[in-house]
Amino acid sequence: QPTSVFGPNDAIYVVADLSNAPVGTAVNSKWYYVSVEGMDPNTLIDEADLSIDQDNFSGTVHFFFPAGSDWPLGTYAVELYLNGELIQTVNFSVQ
Repeated sequence: QPTSVFGPNDAIYVVADLSNAPVGTAVNSKWYYVSVEGMDPNTLIDEADLSIDQDNFSGTVHFFFPAGSDWPLGTYAVELYLNGELIQTVNFSVQ
């Protein structure tokens, strides 16, 4: 179920839909602390890259942290890039 509020030990997924993406399309995610006690705001947590290996790919791509990652309480952001261009920022919180 789509949500923007998670528990500290939940799996956290960010899902994006692609339509007619050519082979070699690059999708990237960058995860940031926004407002988390003890962490500098807008600090990069992690990033991941995907490269589309099918021509005219239509479907979903996802980035995730597995359950048990022990997220500190606070707010976060994930930036999604398509071929190096920022296409969306997704905000979520851990409560």
